[in-house]
Amino acid sequence: MTEKLGKAERVLNRKHFVSIQQNGKKVHSELFVVIGAASSMSFPRIGITVSRRCEKRAVKRNLFKRRIRSLFRRSFKSNLAGIDIVVIAKAGAIAAPYKLLQRQYEISVVKLAQRINSH
Repeated sequence: MTEKLGKAERVLNRKHFVSIQQNGKKVHSELFVVIGAASSMSFPRIGITVSRRCEKRAVKRNLFKRRIRSLFRRSFKSNLAGIDIVVIAKAGAIAAPYKLLQRQYEISVVKLAQRINSH
């Protein structure tokens, strides 16, 4: 059972991350910032950033990334069609329980989709 995101479903290089951050709409939560920008693709893509300032150990940073990717895979992608998303972790995000991450991710993504689709 593999639910791996393919390269097409991920924001991979710095140029795209920077473009989304500069041109996108932002939604802040207590655990992370979600930034989204419209894209020419027919499906959503995601990029995740966790700095060493949030957590020094790579194992913990990678766990957060896996959790966010899991939420992205299970989310309502039809609302996000044609949107590139970048999730930037805040300090408390690494230690947060999965249910809290899930709740805040869902709320943030719905708000983001509404903001992008309303313009």
